Amino acid sequence: MSGTKHFVAALNDLETSGKVLFTVDGNEYGAFYVEQGVHIYRSVCPHRGVSVCRGLVGGTNLPSNVYEYEYGREQQILRCPLHAWEFDLLTGQFLLDPKVKLKKYEAVIEEGNVFVIL
Repeated sequence: MSGTKHFVAALNDLETSGKVLFTVDGNEYGAFYVEQGVHIYRSVCPHRGVSVCRGLVGGTNLPSNVYEYEYGREQQILRCPLHAWEFDLLTGQFLLDPKVKLKKYEAVIEEGNVFVIL
């Protein structure tokens, strides 16, 4: 583990809310509880630099046949509040181009608390 450890939230609070925004040294981050895991991202959209972690968390339309709309991946997709770019919360990848992704950080859970390594 390299870098400095910073407190994010109590794990129980993050599990309940699903998302916690926090700031370290003037930079905003988002911690997300997804599929029994904690995923932490810098809150900067690679498209226009807005605070992406302030966006809505939900699902997305899945690949389907013409005129069929299948919705899925509930609570796994982060939608940028400016232009609605969708990011996979498990990987940070932009759904339309996997080469574009959010900056992800290591989460550490100790004694019921979540920390980030920066």
